[in-house]
Amino acid sequence: MGKPKTIYSTKGIFTKLLEETEKDCFLIPAYQRGYKWRSDKSDSQVKTLLTDLYRAYKISLERYYLQFITLKDSEDYFEVIDGQQRLTTLTILFSSFFQN
Repeated sequence: MGKPKTIYSTKGIFTKLLEETEKDCFLIPAYQRGYKWRSDKSDSQVKTLLTDLYRAYKISLERYYLQFITLKDSEDYFEVIDGQQRLTTLTILFSSFFQN
């Protein structure tokens, strides 16, 4: 297997990255703070992220820069070093879209 790319689209983080590296999941290590982003206020981090994504979609941006998500490559998973709040929020969002 070749070396994986270092930059993926948001969708690619959840599909191509795991597929290309044959990993099963992302691990949030115990030293990371818990999930703290809120969605119940007009200036919450979740609403800001969703508003930014929606605006990028509406104006047909080809790329939206989400900032880096830093991962440590382990044998069966990726350990999340930085970007846990964004990664968790996107996981919750995508999970709600694709529920059976």
